[in-house]
Amino acid sequence: KTHLEYPILLGRWLFKANQNFKYSAETEFDEWTDLYFDRKLSDKELIRILFQRSTNNRIKGMDYLSQVSYMNMLNNGVGYSYYIAANGRTKDLSDTIYENGLHPQEGVYNYSLGAVWRQQLVKEYLFYQIEPILSYHEQYDYRPNYLLRCTIDLYFGYKQ
Repeated sequence: KTHLEYPILLGRWLFKANQNFKYSAETEFDEWTDLYFDRKLSDKELIRILFQRSTNNRIKGMDYLSQVSYMNMLNNGVGYSYYIAANGRTKDLSDTIYENGLHPQEGVYNYSLGAVWRQQLVKEYLFYQIEPILSYHEQYDYRPNYLLRCTIDLYFGYKQ
């Protein structure tokens, strides 16, 4: 697994390009590129525009994501964000069938709105995150779907 990052300051925007590769000995690979455009509104507020593209050996074509986020750090270890996103793909997945009989098509397949609450639990290495999401996915004929994602992050090693 490899991660490369290249930050550039463009006026009041910080541009970061990330390239990630993940290969295994069993001929599987994933690779993705993230392009971040960050603009600080204050010491605790940030607007982020994200463009992502990815490929892997399991799916034909390329997946992509565009997302705009507002992030706010309330205090050390507590913060929230709001985002709007669109996911897409460059190839039909004709060998895949959703439960409702539809085949995944090329183009945008998901629109989503979300909010994230992130809080430190223990010291600087254990965090929890709660993320309600409103999703309009191709799989469900773009009807609204309500999701709740809960995660726990445990950090090891060096932290900047």
